Amino acid sequence: AASDVYKRQVMSVAAVVPPTTFHPTISRILLGYQKLSSNSSQPLPYTSLYVPEISLSKYMERISMYGALEDSVLACTLIYIDRYLLTAGAELTSHEVHRLFLTAALVAVKFHYDEFFDNDYYAAIGGITLEELNDLEVDFLNAVEYKLYVDEELHERYMKAIVSYGNVCVRSKLLL
Repeated sequence: AASDVYKRQVMSVAAVVPPTTFHPTISRILLGYQKLSSNSSQPLPYTSLYVPEISLSKYMERISMYGALEDSVLACTLIYIDRYLLTAGAELTSHEVHRLFLTAALVAVKFHYDEFFDNDYYAAIGGITLEELNDLEVDFLNAVEYKLYVDEELHERYMKAIVSYGNVCVRSKLLL
């Protein structure tokens, strides 16, 4: 019964949300983080035993489409990921990037939208349990010390960096 409700919500969202242009670029940026990272000194709570079979780009496309994420919220998601990685003193691997993106996107949606789907919905489209997503959200918020406000200048710099990423290789953490 509950899964039928989510299926209807997913189908109605997918029908009205235009595809975003940012998720492929942000995916490349995060994959670049992995290439620049060595072995992480401390495991993140996002670490999965297995690397998900779905590519990061396809995963981000799925979360963006079914989560109704606009490009400006995706930019904030990247800012939040950068803040998390800087404050946690951690490096990103393929074992945690999917879950970290999902959690940062969830936090961005809740901060920037007045109306949004509940955590159960995001857990379902993200392929993890509600309990796990709730735990990851609490960890994320504590790590960034609940600092979710993004001033206009920083947001604009990230938007421009994402748009121009194809021409110039920018590691976005340097923009903070």
